[in-house]
Amino acid sequence: METVAKLYLNGKKAGVIYRSGRSTCWNYGLFDPEEGFAEFAPLFTCWASLMHANKKSDELDEQTLAELRVAECAIDALETKLFWPESNSWTIASQLNIDGRLVEWKEGGGAGC
Repeated sequence: METVAKLYLNGKKAGVIYRSGRSTCWNYGLFDPEEGFAEFAPLFTCWASLMHANKKSDELDEQTLAELRVAECAIDALETKLFWPESNSWTIASQLNIDGRLVEWKEGGGAGC
């Protein structure tokens, strides 16, 4: 399994991903942003802050859920590609979450995921 990829968002190099593992549908690891990520950072920061909005309960209120849906739709609308230098290959991420240095992504839309 390759462990290092270059992340591109809307055709711009955004940073480097160090994959540390994968589950059935999701890959996860650490993210090191590069200069090109600055344009997208506010979107991911917004998403992360909404995800952590209610520390006292596992449930988010309706307004927070609505704002979270908007942020997730904006993230999902990004063209997200990963370049794997070791194999000189590309993969497309159908979903991407960045929370500080933590990153997780889903490749394609595989059955059962």
